[in-house]
Amino acid sequence: MQNDPYDTSKKNRSIIILAAIVVVVVVISLLVSHNSNKKKIVNNTPNSSAYNTGNSGSDSSTPPTAQAPQRPDFVNLEAITAVGITQDQITAFKYEAFLFIKQNNFTTKTVTIEKGSVSTPPYDPDFPTPYTTAYFNVNFDATMYRARLDGSDASVSTARLYLYNSSNQQIYDSGNIDIQNQTPQQ
Repeated sequence: MQNDPYDTSKKNRSIIILAAIVVVVVVISLLVSHNSNKKKIVNNTPNSSAYNTGNSGSDSSTPPTAQAPQRPDFVNLEAITAVGITQDQITAFKYEAFLFIKQNNFTTKTVTIEKGSVSTPPYDPDFPTPYTTAYFNVNFDATMYRARLDGSDASVSTARLYLYNSSNQQIYDSGNIDIQNQTPQQ
């Protein structure tokens, strides 16, 4: 039996393999794209007051323009200074909270620490840490989150804010913030 150069089963197999490769590449690119969009978490539905829609006579085909969020008022900050959080770490907390508001397009006017919710982990002399940790409830207007603020000692000068939703799922991690420069650290 001779090899037929026009054997359709070999051509069909090559086409199927090529199609499978294309499908895999498309699926991987969709997954990567979806995961990169997850960085802005919480609620992706913009609050209508966060957008400047212009006057009522403007062209409706023009998309709304996002307004820069205003810095909110902070209430009860003294509650976390009472457990060892320094003034520099308070400044870093305010910066981190503002970034959270900005990244999620919130229009938060007031950030309030619930005084009775502030706690620190018990000190373990066998495992001393180079930072102070405070746990507390924090309200961004009417929305309450559980917060963890880690503030480093003076030699490292960083702070880090974690926020958790009512299901105790972490929804925000500021990463280490350089207190002096208020910039993210690697």
